[in-house]
Amino acid sequence: MPELLEPGLTQGVEGMAVTVVDIQASSFDAATGAITGISAVRLAPDAGPSTLPFDWRLLVRPATGSLEDETRRQLDAFALVWPELSAYLAETLVVAHGATRARTFLRKATLAVDADWEPPSILCTRRMARTVFPGLDSYELGVLVAELVLAPEQPSGGAERCSAVAELFRRCIGRIGETDSAKGANLHGFISGPIGAVGRG
Repeated sequence: MPELLEPGLTQGVEGMAVTVVDIQASSFDAATGAITGISAVRLAPDAGPSTLPFDWRLLVRPATGSLEDETRRQLDAFALVWPELSAYLAETLVVAHGATRARTFLRKATLAVDADWEPPSILCTRRMARTVFPGLDSYELGVLVAELVLAPEQPSGGAERCSAVAELFRRCIGRIGETDSAKGANLHGFISGPIGAVGRG
């Protein structure tokens, strides 16, 4: 069963495992793009990594067939790794920088391969950062890494982006209720998907 967060509370995050997910795609637009890579890092309740990262990339090869053939190849590759990824996401709080995009791409891909899966609600660190770190020129991850020193250097891959997002998530949770800009904030404003079942995977 999913773990539920009570309305208006952030305390429910404490003691939960968190999985940060990063989606790479052929286009930013979910209507035309396809997933070409997925990275995920699960954090234990004590904020340390609890499992090995999940990291999958679609094998890049020269286009030799039609667009339909390439789309089929992408979906076939995703179908092979989906059971492992689904298990990795299960029963944790799922977090992404750009949660609506991540949820849309995952939903589109799972429907295309006939996977019996309902996407979880996903907490968005972009929305969280706008609330707890107001006034920045941009909330793109690369800008936040530089402005907030989330990592020693700019992330160069999906796993490193997940680690940077995990650090951003920790800082956002720590600041909610502690700063004037974040007072009264609750997790519902940062969720993409149905309110309540945040931990459903």
